[in-house]
Amino acid sequence: MSLKKILHLCEKHGFVKPLWHGSEVTRLNFGPVGEFLVNNVRQEWHYSSVVNRDENFYPVQSRLNRSDGLTNDFDGIHETYDHIKSLCNGTLPFGIAQTIADDNLMLKNRLQAEQPHQVFKPDHQTFLRSLLFVSPNDGRQAFYTWQQKRKMWWRKAKDGRKQVLPFLVECILSLEIASLVFLCDAFLENSRRQLLRLHRRLSPIKAGFVISLTDSTVADRLLDVARHLSRSLRQNGLTTLLLSDIAKKSHDSQLARNDEMGIPFTIVLTDSTLNDGIIWMYSRETTLKEQVHISKVPEYMTLLVKNY
Repeated sequence: MSLKKILHLCEKHGFVKPLWHGSEVTRLNFGPVGEFLVNNVRQEWHYSSVVNRDENFYPVQSRLNRSDGLTNDFDGIHETYDHIKSLCNGTLPFGIAQTIADDNLMLKNRLQAEQPHQVFKPDHQTFLRSLLFVSPNDGRQAFYTWQQKRKMWWRKAKDGRKQVLPFLVECILSLEIASLVFLCDAFLENSRRQLLRLHRRLSPIKAGFVISLTDSTVADRLLDVARHLSRSLRQNGLTTLLLSDIAKKSHDSQLARNDEMGIPFTIVLTDSTLNDGIIWMYSRETTLKEQVHISKVPEYMTLLVKNY
């Protein structure tokens, strides 16, 4: 698998625009579709690190520059730590989910030795850091529990009324590198097609539209139906791709484009849709189509995407 081939496909469809310096990618400028992906990665991290937790976790935004002089795990979060500790009445466990804009890669350079054959060396990264403060008695169990989901390491801090050092379980990831890894992992090529098999929850666009016609006189009416469906899906929080030329381009070429963009579902409207209200829902994963009534599409697609 060629990284340049993957980046070419991603650039073609507005995911990223890589800036090369020799053989190294020095920066990834995310395009309009890529911004959806980055936001989805951030949302999934926020859900798993803040919302879907037994402990109380609180989000915080930070920015690092050279004047910050980052030297240890608590630089930049002392005040936040004190506020959260007070909010929790000094009772452990509690956690901080920190989004760090690291303009000079100070955090990366402190945490990770430079790899000799690293291809992607961005000059800016956004780090997502999870910090869980627990009692020393619970630290080991907390570590092993969290370790099942992420690669982690633990440090020490301070606990309530006791002058002891509790365990700190920490996990850090780069938002930019994570997004690139998901794109590389999703890339698939065979003799028939190229596609991005992005997880449905990460896919920047959840649904595309195709109009397959035998009677060109109903094109405008079907386009109105597509607009109505697109609006309904967006109201349900699902992103869609609705282009003005979907009745003009071939059915197969549009499905191929949507596969390349990682769109998990394509709604195919036909002449008979105006009579019976039935659309065909094409799956990127199986390449099969199933019949769904228009009135059921928003609810059905929401279940397919959000419960996957």
